[in-house]
Amino acid sequence: MKILIIIAVNLAFFTRTIWYGYVSDDCMASGAKEPIFKNKLHYFWIHFIGLRFANSKFTHSLNLIVHTATCVLVYLVMLKLFHMQSIAFLTALFCSINPVNTQGGSVWIAGKLYASSAMFTLLMFLLPYISPLFYLFSIQFFTVSAIPSPLLFIPTKLWYLSFLLPIGIIVLRKKIVAQQFLIKADTATPVMKEFKPYKIILFLKTFAYYTLLAIWPMRLGHYHQFLYEWGVSEQDNKDGRSLDLYFWIGLLLAPAMATVMFLNWRNPLGFGIWWWFVAITPWCNIITIQMCVAERYVYLPAIGLMLSLAYVISLLPAPYNYVLATAFLSFYATKLWIHTPAYKDERALAFRNHFDFPDFYYPYSWIGMFYKDQGRRYEALGWWTDALDRRPLDFKVLFNLSHMMGELGYLKEANELLEKVKKSLIPNGLEKNLLAMIENRQKHVRAAIEQSQIATQNQIIELAKNIKKGEQLK
Repeated sequence: MKILIIIAVNLAFFTRTIWYGYVSDDCMASGAKEPIFKNKLHYFWIHFIGLRFANSKFTHSLNLIVHTATCVLVYLVMLKLFHMQSIAFLTALFCSINPVNTQGGSVWIAGKLYASSAMFTLLMFLLPYISPLFYLFSIQFFTVSAIPSPLLFIPTKLWYLSFLLPIGIIVLRKKIVAQQFLIKADTATPVMKEFKPYKIILFLKTFAYYTLLAIWPMRLGHYHQFLYEWGVSEQDNKDGRSLDLYFWIGLLLAPAMATVMFLNWRNPLGFGIWWWFVAITPWCNIITIQMCVAERYVYLPAIGLMLSLAYVISLLPAPYNYVLATAFLSFYATKLWIHTPAYKDERALAFRNHFDFPDFYYPYSWIGMFYKDQGRRYEALGWWTDALDRRPLDFKVLFNLSHMMGELGYLKEANELLEKVKKSLIPNGLEKNLLAMIENRQKHVRAAIEQSQIATQNQIIELAKNIKKGEQLK
């Protein structure tokens, strides 16, 4: 009966997403060249792993199936481990409708890889005799989240399965050595890849941010303001290493959670915190993997945190336990219902990002690109100007403004902006190439200015001739 309720909840919240379109990385996969399908199974597999999208309805349906299956597995695995039906059920409900999971696979097509990784990790618990198969399968085709998953078995009777981790490292050794899990090679900067003591500051700050985000996701977006510019410039790196509020929260939170975990090693509270630590640590910027911060990284780790939350609520006497559980479920459901339409299309996602992060410059820059592509240049200028107000020395925003001013014929202003671009926050390691690009752009702008001045002088001479002839000016 409870499994049917979990399925019904997922259908109620996510069936409408079947009619949504593509956003962000989805757009690239949807336009990919059609591969040669060997058979129907191969056709399904190519779509499942995201190499090709047949159509948005089919691929969104796959998301719904994978996320629902993962939530059902959460219930079955937690029930198997702790034999506490109410806690397992509440954990599954939390995972079903926690809005932080929208990017990790409950809605976003490209995020399905994170839900798939979680699904195979849970299957390792449910079918331990073939867990090596699930593990190898997951790390080959899905995400970094799967790599440390054998460590999740340490507090359980299946602790010996933790020895699968060295096998995973051996299988992925070439990718690890080549750092292929890092952000794209052409944009990765040295601070993202280096392993130094100061990275404990980044770890604590990111750990605190993700913990608060997973439990109480007030603000959601495809791009988060927190540490977004880490690695871009020396000033951004200095800000990243600063001891801000998130650092102090992390400094208190991480040791406190670790202490609670060891004191409750064999119950759902301790196991859930252990799950959170194991699964979230790779994403905490000790070495930056892919983006500095993204909601999709929380999908697998949040299962443990939701288990701990459900267990803490169960410890409260009635009716306080029901009240608190209802409060969390109501908040998650409301936020999810409001946030989900952001994934209808790229434009909706950008405006939703702007709504939740009004002080963040990037959504303004993103929206400006939509207006630019539509030929609405002055509106694009307005959004980019707003972006510049929030980050006055951003390289991309300044360059885009300069380009647009040039297109509109304001050549002197375009040249002045290019001078500002030279002094902007140019990404570390890319200075040489980007400065060369700016110089090349300036040459074209200066040539256009000279041509416009010559044209103006010629017009004046022509007008003078006409005046001498006694002709009237129109």
